[in-house]
Amino acid sequence: MMRHRSDLPAAAPGAWAALIPPDSFYARLAAYRDVLVADDDYRALYKDSPLGRPSIPPSLVVLTMLLQYHDDCSDAEAEARLRFDLRWKHALGLPLEDVGFDATVLCHFRRKLLEHGLERALFDRLVRAARDAGLITRDAVQVVDSSHVLGAAGVRDTYALIRGGIRKLLRALGYAPSRRGALPDRLAWYLDPAAPEKPEVDWDNAAARAAHLVDLVDDARAALALPGAGTPDTPTVAEAAALLTKIVADDVEVGPPPGPKRRGRPRRPPPTEAETAGPATADARPRLRQGVAPDRTLSVVDPELRVGHKSERQQWAGYKVQVAEEPTSELLAAVEVRPANEHDAAAVVDLITGQAERVGLCPRAILGDGAYGTADDGAGSVTCPAGETTTDYRMARDSRNRPVKLFRFPFAVCSACPLRERCLGGPVGRSERPARRPPGRQVQLHYHEATLQAARAAQKTPAQRQALQERLRPRAKVERKIAELLRRHGLRRGRYFGRAKTLLQAAMTAALVNAKRLLALAGANVQTAAALREALLGGAACRAMRLQTLRRVGAGCLAAPQQALRRWMAAPMPPGRRWPSTISAAS
Repeated sequence: MMRHRSDLPAAAPGAWAALIPPDSFYARLAAYRDVLVADDDYRALYKDSPLGRPSIPPSLVVLTMLLQYHDDCSDAEAEARLRFDLRWKHALGLPLEDVGFDATVLCHFRRKLLEHGLERALFDRLVRAARDAGLITRDAVQVVDSSHVLGAAGVRDTYALIRGGIRKLLRALGYAPSRRGALPDRLAWYLDPAAPEKPEVDWDNAAARAAHLVDLVDDARAALALPGAGTPDTPTVAEAAALLTKIVADDVEVGPPPGPKRRGRPRRPPPTEAETAGPATADARPRLRQGVAPDRTLSVVDPELRVGHKSERQQWAGYKVQVAEEPTSELLAAVEVRPANEHDAAAVVDLITGQAERVGLCPRAILGDGAYGTADDGAGSVTCPAGETTTDYRMARDSRNRPVKLFRFPFAVCSACPLRERCLGGPVGRSERPARRPPGRQVQLHYHEATLQAARAAQKTPAQRQALQERLRPRAKVERKIAELLRRHGLRRGRYFGRAKTLLQAAMTAALVNAKRLLALAGANVQTAAALREALLGGAACRAMRLQTLRRVGAGCLAAPQQALRRWMAAPMPPGRRWPSTISAAS
């Protein structure tokens, strides 16, 4: 049975409340805790039954989670702060002798939020309240940006991944250390508590590593051939079998070794089953794949973990958080968690369309950096500084394996050019002893060359550059917001395994940042505070509070016609307005 916050006895603020600065987040949260979170938003998490012990009000748990992300502390530390920290007690309205609740309540509450799809409930509530209060317009221009979130799981090598995948599949099939006798000796080793985590192999010996990899692949195939693995009857078994199959396919290849890769040629496709079938010759033995699979699995406990690249040398393992900010109010309008290896442009559609469905926002324009750009190459000629033009090109591949045009100047033209030494580096080209006669100058276009040329053409005059700078000036605000999310409140490092749980962390952290901004705006302006409180209360609650206002002022409103009074109570309150504290016949 769900218990509301109003069911608890009100606690009078203690004398120690005066020690808390009034402009701190704890004091501002205390002033709005009665309207910031609504208990009814989380009614789906509880059974509607009078049996059992009354629950902790969900609003109290959610407010505790806000404080937890604000102070970037663990569940155990949050339990301790509920009991001992005067700032938390003041923000939550708890008496000094209240011991709070156990840390497991936070864990169970997060699990229920994920099961019912309510991980964004508070974030969406605050965005809608900001929209209703007039702080965000429906079609306002938004700024988008992304940054990386380090995964909570550790990255494992191929050998550890295969061992972990086999162990996970055996456990999903119902095998346990007590039942390992029903398995072959090779597979029973993976469930033996006394077996070492890492086999005793001479890891400095390449032949020993190769032999161990062959054994691991054989064990993986044997595990996948067990009864129930080929035709899984539960989602857990199906997930474990698919994970083990993907791990082997990502990191292991069978067949003749691939030849050296030539620049501009596409990658050779992996061999088919017909090509790999037959006797296990030296070339047909499993071996580590050369290169990295595009969607390689990194962890067994977090199969969605991926490697992302900020540049060719900087990479991370985890996820990517995408945010959209309205620069005028500096409020976050949307937040998403995407795979680390996904291009930023692929997330923009979901980031924008999700706002219309959840919070009713539809930005007329978005601003992003170069990582969000996508375009096609349409150039047909290249002109060198000497004035020579060529249309001779062939298709090549850039560093991301995308098709680009490689233009070539004739050798005779470059040989007689007065700028040859500055262009090619010397009388015989860049090499002192070339293996073959060097060709003329080669120019490889960018994949987005047409867009880059159009952007450069739009910035030729100082006025054009100044106009572009003014248009892109709001982008600096989203950088500050990203830093606040990641560095101030701990979103840089994921707390939980999986993309769904990481999204919960991101959504709660974004809700905290929005709450801080909303409470700061409300503290600076009385009208904004009244509009925000009314928007958080909602239509029905606003009408109820209006009725309480009418009863409080008494006979001052009795002269008003009943019909006009009903229309006044039913009409929505305009943004930035509040109901009067006193009502007369003239009003």
